[in-house]
Amino acid sequence: MLISILIIIVAVICLAVIWLLQTLGLFKTISIKITQPPFNELTIVYKFQRGAYSKSSDIFKDINKYSSSHDKLGIYYDCPKVLN
Repeated sequence: MLISILIIIVAVICLAVIWLLQTLGLFKTISIKITQPPFNELTIVYKFQRGAYSKSSDIFKDINKYSSSHDKLGIYYDCPKVLN
């Protein structure tokens, strides 16, 4: 009886591991293709700021003065050793 319970427990653990690996995408194939970007020309305007994230809206407002009709993107890095 004890052996059958152990076999069931091991089987459940194995199934849980297989399910987790499937969920994480281990069994999926990766498709790599080279295509043309959806734009012909790209202009990048950037500003650098070090400090609190709460000040980032000021940068977006300032950039919006120069290019209000274009999309904006923010890249945030966090390194507490540098900031402290």
